[in-house]
Amino acid sequence: MLKKILIALLAVAMCLALVACTTTTPVEEPVDDAVEAPVEDGTEDVVEEEPVEEEPVEEPEAAIDTSEFVVIDHVVLGDPDANDNWRVVQDEANKYLESKINAHHELNWTGWTDYKSKYDMMVASGEELDLVDCASTWLDLWPHASKGAWYILDDLLPVYAPLTWAEISPDVWDCAKYKGQIVCIPEDCYPQAVNHGVFYRGDWAKEAGVYDIRSYADLEVYLQWIADNKAADGVVPYDTSSAGGLFSGYIYTETEHISTQAAGLYAESWENYWKLIDVYQTDAAKEYFALAKSWYEKGFWRTDALNYTGSSRDQMRAGLCGLDQHHVETYTGLVVDMEEKIPGSDLKMFQWWMGKTNNGVGEPVTHGAQTISVNSKNPERALMVYEMLRQDETFFHYIHYGIEGWQYVINEDGLRAEPEGYDSAVDGYWSNFWCGRPGKFLIPHVKDWPNKTAYTAEALSHLKLYPYGSFIFDKAPISAEVDAVNAVNTAHQAALYLGMAGDPEVALAAYIAERDAAGFQVLFDECQRQMDEYHDYMEGN
Repeated sequence: MLKKILIALLAVAMCLALVACTTTTPVEEPVDDAVEAPVEDGTEDVVEEEPVEEEPVEEPEAAIDTSEFVVIDHVVLGDPDANDNWRVVQDEANKYLESKINAHHELNWTGWTDYKSKYDMMVASGEELDLVDCASTWLDLWPHASKGAWYILDDLLPVYAPLTWAEISPDVWDCAKYKGQIVCIPEDCYPQAVNHGVFYRGDWAKEAGVYDIRSYADLEVYLQWIADNKAADGVVPYDTSSAGGLFSGYIYTETEHISTQAAGLYAESWENYWKLIDVYQTDAAKEYFALAKSWYEKGFWRTDALNYTGSSRDQMRAGLCGLDQHHVETYTGLVVDMEEKIPGSDLKMFQWWMGKTNNGVGEPVTHGAQTISVNSKNPERALMVYEMLRQDETFFHYIHYGIEGWQYVINEDGLRAEPEGYDSAVDGYWSNFWCGRPGKFLIPHVKDWPNKTAYTAEALSHLKLYPYGSFIFDKAPISAEVDAVNAVNTAHQAALYLGMAGDPEVALAAYIAERDAAGFQVLFDECQRQMDEYHDYMEGN
């Protein structure tokens, strides 16, 4: 089973790296009419035929009843534009949608401030939601599924989203199942690479003598050069409030350990994906915490970083920061933005797989996933709206790009551009629909990085396929321990990652002792038990 899923996901990844996913129409074989040869003596044989029972004629499928007008609510993450342009776009899009399926589509924004708490509360509240954007990596798709939050889609998909049902392979559908039932639609047809790493300025790296950063030792040389040469200009080498990404990056670049994304635990390696370890007890973790303390003392981030509320990305755009952390998809857009704002900045990326162990693992296909709330009053019509988002080019362009002539125009080369006089502060629009973007309908922008497709394909080629696509950690048996350990993590980890917890050996020992007292070993043992079961199942099917 594991091999089947990995092969299926590899096929998806390869397609997305090069072209958007497409739907094909099966070609029917021509039917030859049976013709009897004439009898040579000039007569025809007369054959007495036995009566043939007539098969019942199948009634044609009834058209879906859309006579009742409905409004479909759609929960998306983020903040809308300040001018409410999204409402104008939505009204225009809904004129089209109503003409097709007699429904309206209404965005329901969950703002970034304290988004996770608000999202979890809304999903669990019993509120009458319809479409709900979700993810297994950062929005708790499976824990919410375990509480019965999502509508079961198996019977609805072939009827109300037949094109989507047909274009997703059975093995990928398997990754969208909770206890054997489909609870979401994975975003499997959007071309992106989510290899994580850090972005740095190539112009400054060249002056520092480490133009091609491939290790944390190289990264330290670069950050030290900024501290020595740019501090007087108000530049902070890494202007951040969190260094959790640097910690996981160090583990990936220096070891073969990989994150399971289950209760914060890591596994020995991609090959031994089911064998869990306590990463905080490893030599690599101890090395990182000592390094973080050193970097803090060298001024690589603010002395009040734990209370900082700014953005390293915004500071980098302003020329006041030398480092940012995210994935390849973000990089391929930011590289253009940086060149426009700071010509010659030559943004580059140190991806974690570039470390000495070549340790890169992709994200699950449910990194973006569309669900329908179990409390939806119109799940069938909600699914029809999703089908329009994914399969209707005109409707998708409204939702993704806005109104042609206002938010964008198409030039003579078929590329997207801003209209004359466009001002993003006045005319800007976004919908933050990240759970079903069809690559086949994307329109390249005139300012797209020319190397984006090749860079994305190269990045994907270095990723091992995510081995936990069908693993769902059930924390119900140990929910008390999970909550207690999470509270300890919240209290200690941020300061540890930034080297701001005092002596790293003492601080790490105190953290581990408090975490263990909160029930970490119970949590670990239960997760290992579930992982063993998952391994046995996957290897046996």
